[in-house]
Amino acid sequence: MIERLVFENFLGGMCVSQYLAAKNQYYDGVNMDIITEPGRSAPGYAQTDKTGSELTTSPTKIVAPGISGEEEFVYGYSTTQMFRYDVFNDAMTDNASWVQTITNGDVGGFGVYKGKCYYANGNTQIGSFTPGATPTFTANTITGLTARTYSPMHVFGNILWIGNLNQVASYDGTTVNVNALDLETGYEIDHIDHFGKFLVISAARTTGLSANAAGVMQDAKLFFWDTTSDSWQEEIIVWGEQRIRGMKVVNNTLYVIGANGLYVLDGAILKKIVPFTGTNYSGNSYIGLSSSAVVESLEAWRDFLIWPGLSGTIMFYGTPDSKIPPFISAPVKLSTGNSVYVFGGLDQKLLVSGSSTIRFAKFASGGSGSYNLITSRVDFGGRVKIKGVRPKHKVFASGESIDISVNYDTGNGENAIATSYNFATYGAVRESFVPITQEPAVNNCYFKFAAGGGAKIDPGIEIFFERVETDGQSYSPIKESQ
Repeated sequence: MIERLVFENFLGGMCVSQYLAAKNQYYDGVNMDIITEPGRSAPGYAQTDKTGSELTTSPTKIVAPGISGEEEFVYGYSTTQMFRYDVFNDAMTDNASWVQTITNGDVGGFGVYKGKCYYANGNTQIGSFTPGATPTFTANTITGLTARTYSPMHVFGNILWIGNLNQVASYDGTTVNVNALDLETGYEIDHIDHFGKFLVISAARTTGLSANAAGVMQDAKLFFWDTTSDSWQEEIIVWGEQRIRGMKVVNNTLYVIGANGLYVLDGAILKKIVPFTGTNYSGNSYIGLSSSAVVESLEAWRDFLIWPGLSGTIMFYGTPDSKIPPFISAPVKLSTGNSVYVFGGLDQKLLVSGSSTIRFAKFASGGSGSYNLITSRVDFGGRVKIKGVRPKHKVFASGESIDISVNYDTGNGENAIATSYNFATYGAVRESFVPITQEPAVNNCYFKFAAGGGAKIDPGIEIFFERVETDGQSYSPIKESQ
């Protein structure tokens, strides 16, 4: 008897393990967009490189001043350069002022306060300029800071707060206090944000520890401070994370990200909501954080948290519809190199910096490239023969294809039975039964749908199989939907 398995949709997002998937999750879908048309799988976001000959280093922070006359511009900052980019007109400012060379910039040392941009300029000072095509730069607006690696900046209570090694500095536009708050010696501040009435500071222990300091906590911490008391009011250890790589408050919810996962603050407890442990079918990890990611790597865009993922991806966590639970996806992938930093840019565009020749690139939905949709592994509860597959998709146009393969373990390694399905053979159809002529006999397997030419996969993919009697045993039928 022929039985049927239906993949209802893939709005469960990516799963961290091929063997442990919730309903409607898939195992691998890098460079696949399930957000723009929820339920339909489409090619990932289109990439436009904006590097030009001017940029020699990748930006580690991008800001949008949002002041009158500068609504369409963003400013990028790296350890050696700053640039001005018109997002609406897709143009890099190229004149005597831009690209601007700086000396000893540091990671994350860039912010906006009272209509000016402030940037780390050397190890002990902060420079500033008023945004524009031909700005005047002041190299030492704020001085007297401690030599440090990171200078995160955040505006709260009409004050610019700056990370100053293990101290928080404050600036009101006139007066600087380099040690408005002192954290524990040996810590270095890498993020500042605000949560309710508190300033939230993440810091990593960087000095003062021996290699095997028994009983000494080496994990990163979050400090909560009311900005007026002599000391902080609360601290939370981020267990297992030596350094926080991103912190963001969205809709009064605090999220942090590290090498081991994405976390959310639930009351006084920091919970891991996405573990970074997955590997895809070929052994390449995707659900994770890029080793090239700088601090302040967690951003918000539309209804999603976004961050630099592994293997050049940008990871998304969220949902396009309140009726759909939050999920993980990777609709963006750099054409080469690793992702370093991502900014939820103006005009609904994503701006991404990379570690290779792509210093700066723009992404927008509506790509036309290829992608692989790979399901989680299906356990049939016994030996079966795969008879055929009926993909559902947007009506095929010339050049489009969705090649199918059944992948299973032979006991001596993985084997794959591949079948072509394309416009050239099947014509302008939106679904068709595709026989798997070799009918592999399997206990479990996963399915790979290689979409090319801009093909878009719809919900309701059907798998047809027949059970094989073995030693007189009978098996319970598999559930009809996955």
